[in-house]
Amino acid sequence: MPLTNDTTTDVLEFKSLVDEGNQELNAIRSRSKAPTFKLAYGGFPDSTKGGVITQSIFDNYHNVLYPGITDYRENYVLKTVQENGYIHLGLGFNIYSDDPEGDIRTLNNSTCQFWSILTAIAINKMHQLIDANNLQDDIIVTSTIYDSIYFEVRKDAEVVNWLNQNLIPVMVKDFMLNQTVPNDAALEIGPSWAELHKINNNASLEDIQQIMDNIHEST
Repeated sequence: MPLTNDTTTDVLEFKSLVDEGNQELNAIRSRSKAPTFKLAYGGFPDSTKGGVITQSIFDNYHNVLYPGITDYRENYVLKTVQENGYIHLGLGFNIYSDDPEGDIRTLNNSTCQFWSILTAIAINKMHQLIDANNLQDDIIVTSTIYDSIYFEVRKDAEVVNWLNQNLIPVMVKDFMLNQTVPNDAALEIGPSWAELHKINNNASLEDIQQIMDNIHEST
């Protein structure tokens, strides 16, 4: 992958190539997950506790790739809690602290991770739809991780098509008035987390059947 002088362009191109199935870049992405998550949750340079972070990686992450992260933490989250004793998470929820400096990682992470509540709301709505359509034996919600919902689904293209047609509108629904950044969601299917195949929004029944046939042939 040729690099440009613009980091944003390079990152977007990298993601595009991964989405297109570039296995080499996908392997790089997988290896980077541990330190990336650690950095996102306020980690500092060290070689333990979830991923190796060098000083160079730390500096590039905060100063080149995502310079707004430190600014957000120090000048919004920390400053707000210092002034008010709490910070609003969303939908009327607040988190309080009498030691903002000591609690900064929890406070900062909470303002972002709070929005996993949208996933919980989506799960509740999906349970209602599954029950209303008598699909309890065909579609089972098994778990959730932040912005993802995991299902066990009967190996039937019509059932998968129903899930795709109903899940996406539930997950991309606006959650506030005048929302400027839309939610985005896509369904992936496969025999395991390690082998997932994306289904386009509003994919046809025939497209879904073809994806399922390809999975069957590769397993």
